[in-house]
Amino acid sequence: MRKKWYLHDNWNVKIQSDPENMSPANTETPSVNDWFPASVPGTIHTDLLTANKIDDPFFADNEKKLKWVHEADWIYQTKFDLPEEPKQHNGLYLVLDGLDTVSNIQLNGRTVGDTDNMFRRYRFPISDLVEPTGNVLRVLFKSPMRIGNELIERYGELYSVRFKERVYLRKAQYSFGWDWGPSLPTVGIWRPVYLEYLEKAWIDSVSFDTMEISDNSARVVIKIFPGGKLEGDYEIECNLSYKNQNIREVRSISGSNLLEIEIDLQNPSLWWPGGHGDQPLYDLDISLSYKGNKFDNYQSKVGIRTIDLIQEEDKKQVFYFRINNKPIYMKGANWIPSDSFIPRIKDSKYQTLLSMAKESGMNILRIWGGGIYEQPIFYNLCDELGLLIWQDFMFACSSYPENDHFMENVRQEAREKVAKLQHHPSIVLWCGNNENEWIWYRGQKGSYRNMPGFNIFHHELKSIVEELDPQRPYWPTTPFGSEEDPNATASGNQHSWDIWSRWIDYTEVSKDESLFVAEFGFQGPANIDTINSVLNKDSRNIQSELFEYHNKQIEGNERLFRFLAGHLPVRTEWEDFIYLTQLNQGFALKTCLEHWRSRWPETAGSIIWQLNDCWPVTSWSLIDSHLNPKLSYFFVKGVFSDPALFIKKEGNQIKTMITNESEENFTGKLEYSVLNLLNNQDIKKEKKDITIRKGEKKSAETISIDKLPESGNWIFITTLYDKQDYIIKRNYFTSKKWKHLKTST
Repeated sequence: MRKKWYLHDNWNVKIQSDPENMSPANTETPSVNDWFPASVPGTIHTDLLTANKIDDPFFADNEKKLKWVHEADWIYQTKFDLPEEPKQHNGLYLVLDGLDTVSNIQLNGRTVGDTDNMFRRYRFPISDLVEPTGNVLRVLFKSPMRIGNELIERYGELYSVRFKERVYLRKAQYSFGWDWGPSLPTVGIWRPVYLEYLEKAWIDSVSFDTMEISDNSARVVIKIFPGGKLEGDYEIECNLSYKNQNIREVRSISGSNLLEIEIDLQNPSLWWPGGHGDQPLYDLDISLSYKGNKFDNYQSKVGIRTIDLIQEEDKKQVFYFRINNKPIYMKGANWIPSDSFIPRIKDSKYQTLLSMAKESGMNILRIWGGGIYEQPIFYNLCDELGLLIWQDFMFACSSYPENDHFMENVRQEAREKVAKLQHHPSIVLWCGNNENEWIWYRGQKGSYRNMPGFNIFHHELKSIVEELDPQRPYWPTTPFGSEEDPNATASGNQHSWDIWSRWIDYTEVSKDESLFVAEFGFQGPANIDTINSVLNKDSRNIQSELFEYHNKQIEGNERLFRFLAGHLPVRTEWEDFIYLTQLNQGFALKTCLEHWRSRWPETAGSIIWQLNDCWPVTSWSLIDSHLNPKLSYFFVKGVFSDPALFIKKEGNQIKTMITNESEENFTGKLEYSVLNLLNNQDIKKEKKDITIRKGEKKSAETISIDKLPESGNWIFITTLYDKQDYIIKRNYFTSKKWKHLKTST
């Protein structure tokens, strides 16, 4: 039977290289003889912080003082005795689920192996190296910055946005710094490390596919990939169950061939994304036995559903997802790692963030390609909550090398991750990278086919997904669609960054005809308590150097001023400015989302950049790093939840539109009124019964601007009530910008 013994206790760490040979540090550095306690899983920065050897990396500009940390080499060490049980066995392995990143592993003074990929699991046989007691395990980490530069010298510099050192390293790219995050490249044992005992044979991986569904049946295929040597007739027992339904299959398996089991389910319980049905999860239990002795067991939760990515329909270009044969509008946000130091992200933080995404009406999150393949709890929660996942492979904003070692490293990484995650019903798409082709096209003024790394994203990853996960679509990059401009609006999906990043106002979204928007956004500062926690009192003003430092986009704060001045009264007091720029972020996202959602089915999705933050910062997030929602979160919730109210000006008419993409009919009342701001009196007010069937979009009310006061100091308001006469949705339209409206007070 497979057994594990975790090695997470009694770790210590020390610096290996002499700090005097590194760039000057603004803080005391530990000596080469100074061992101090380490946490596993963990990172060097959090270990140094716990040992009081550095100050909080997030406070003020402490980030600048910590370059010596990632310029140094580090040694992690622990001692352990063998558990009693495996002393007489040979099938003992050392397994490291995540090492960050370039390391040499030594057991009792002898090298076990080397690593250079943060995302891979490494398994090394150690039966010949291990002792019953007193084993010394060391992991020697090399500086990621130094190794990155050495690889550039060996292979040449590649075209990249931000920190050229990152490109050759299979390491979370954001850790080097991004336009929303600090530059704190970590090292450490960031995922579990353990001893694993495997006998002659085991279950290496399992895949689960829904091949087809009908009104009352579904056909699923389960593939079991064995490991080791299956000498003789082994037996596989497979159980698939949900509530009172249980299907049991027993098969013989021998050699090293995979076993494929096809099951026809009657009256299956289908898994649906949030807002379109329930999320029933079947228990899949598979055991491997030989002559009655169980050697291994595999358990997971699986969902029965089909996925199609539709790109052409009625001889025109489209881009939409069809789940269980139903077209679904994708409402969501991009996800980044929610801390610069990943091992300290607690399960409760994942629970809070993902629950908030669900509560806002979202049905999809995109795991952005500059972060990590997320922790298991992320995927499990998305399965439970009905949050679809657009899963990028971990490449972002760069060209990438194609030398033999790098390519093989990527193949191993991709095969491992696809095999590990394939069974999750929430994953809707594999995507090769974030913006690589688009950035090459813009920066090099040439075809993305000439981009180093092209073969990775258009051939290698595609081939692996087609082999290991053939029922799920693969998309080579985002944005993508056109052979000319990867970010063209007429085909494929788009990243809409003219608004905000190129200084275009959000009202210009009315001209956008994208088929599917996978990134767009608008900045707002973190909540006042969050941003105050990293700024001293003298820096809490809107043009302080440190406040600007906590906005990593070039001219990011200048954009806050520009767009605030365009729409709202400008106030320079600290709390007023934070509030008003957050409010403007909310107005911007509301305007864009209403435009795209009201275009459904011509536009089939809008995914906001971004849901969350990794530190206290002014960024595009809806929820700051302390888990406090910004004002924009509530604006987004108003647009994404069903039924939704939209108000549009068409010529001289103001039109109210209602859409209901839920699975239930809505019956209630619709009230519209026009409020005269000069005397706070209603010019016109009316309330009537209304019914919106599920899946329906209808025009509900129209009013002519000619019938309203010429002063323009009025607001058109629509309110939706449920059967109990409770307000469930409200929207508005103003004839002037908010800053120009006049009131009676």
